[in-house]
Amino acid sequence: MISLHPALALIPLLGLAVDILAQALLCRLPLSIGHVRRQFVSFGLGLAAAALALFILLRPAGLGLKDNAGYGALVVLAYLFLGFCFFNVINLNVSSLRIRMIRELHRHHPQAVSTERLTALYGVSEMLDARLVRLEQGRQLYHSSGRYFLRRGAVLAIAHFFSGLRGLLFGERA
Repeated sequence: MISLHPALALIPLLGLAVDILAQALLCRLPLSIGHVRRQFVSFGLGLAAAALALFILLRPAGLGLKDNAGYGALVVLAYLFLGFCFFNVINLNVSSLRIRMIRELHRHHPQAVSTERLTALYGVSEMLDARLVRLEQGRQLYHSSGRYFLRRGAVLAIAHFFSGLRGLLFGERA
């Protein structure tokens, strides 16, 4: 029997590499989808690549069902962990006010940026308006009769998941 362990350790990394490359490619294509959808697509492509590599590796090994299931679970869980970390790095970069402010300061470096400019760019009402526009464009909510309403979808399901997780871990209600 051939040793599978070194190759098995690389499969989640292969999936992550496909995820990163797909994300980079999808961001450069003129698609009218939000960054979260792009992340789900690139994540799915990375998972598919990992699953295909696992299948190619395990097929000739002649292992039993339990061994294949165990290796499959190990690879999928490792890839899910790596993909989740990458997902959060991108979300942090996209949505973090602190990072956007640092980018603005870096763009003008070595010159200083006035407090008035930063307030104009990152004032609370401007940020809220920009966020609402993004949520509407991403079809996550809609505006009618002066009110905002949630739409059903993946982002709402994720919000419910994290609200439940927060309640479970911290004893807080959403």
